[in-house]
Amino acid sequence: MKGLVLDAKWDPRPDYAVSDWEKETGKAITGSSIWRYPKLEVGDWPDPTPGPKEVILAELSRRGRRWNSYEWVTW
Repeated sequence: MKGLVLDAKWDPRPDYAVSDWEKETGKAITGSSIWRYPKLEVGDWPDPTPGPKEVILAELSRRGRRWNSYEWVTW
C-alpha cells in the first residue's frame, strides 16, 4: 500500500522555549518553531492488519457526474 510520509528534523529555534511536555512527547505546540527541514515522501507500507475491534477504511473516489456512482480506489 502506498502512503505519504512527512518527516522533519527536531531543531528548535534559538529564541523558542521548548516546554517539558514538548520534550516528553515529541509533539510541538508551535510546529514551525521546533520542526525544520520538512520532507514529504511517498513510500510503500505493508497492508495493515486490523485488531479484533478495528476496521480498515478504503477511500472512495467520485466517478462521473453523479455522486452516487463510486469506485474503490486501489492503493
